Amino acid sequence: MAVNQPKTKVLIFINDKVSSLQLVRVGNDMISKKPGIKARGLHLDNKLIWNTHVLGISQRLKGLTTRLWIIDSKPSKGMMIRIIIAQISSILFYSCQLWLTPSLPYNNMKRIETAHYTALRVAIKDRKRSINREKIDHPNRGMSPRPWMKFSAASFYIEVIRDCMPTRLKLALTQNSAAQ
Repeated sequence: MAVNQPKTKVLIFINDKVSSLQLVRVGNDMISKKPGIKARGLHLDNKLIWNTHVLGISQRLKGLTTRLWIIDSKPSKGMMIRIIIAQISSILFYSCQLWLTPSLPYNNMKRIETAHYTALRVAIKDRKRSINREKIDHPNRGMSPRPWMKFSAASFYIEVIRDCMPTRLKLALTQNSAAQ
């Protein structure tokens, strides 16, 4: 198979400060290492801290809220909530099982929550930011980023434990029967 060198990118995930590998050879072609790539709408970086991805999401939500403030007076409050929740969900929660995790750095989580609540403030017409976040969540009827992250992480761990238990139970039973 031939490598299309201009389109091929290499992302090496590292946990140290410097990686000595700069070029990767595939057949006769040399491919340079990149610090981050965009694939399927996700901005991946080599340390998986998601700075570029979160910044892109917050900029998209900021642009969305700016445009929605302009049409603020035309639709009803209920319609604005539905429009904003649909738009927020499609942008914010796209592939969030990968990046919206407890290991997400605090500043990225804060940026995501700020963008989320700013967009919701458009729907409830809170330009002065006088309503607290708990009251904003109520008409939203959706889930804000932090509770979603906790729910998703808990669901993942429960699934891992549930899937591992039959194996451990079988191992324990076979060890007990062998000991008898």
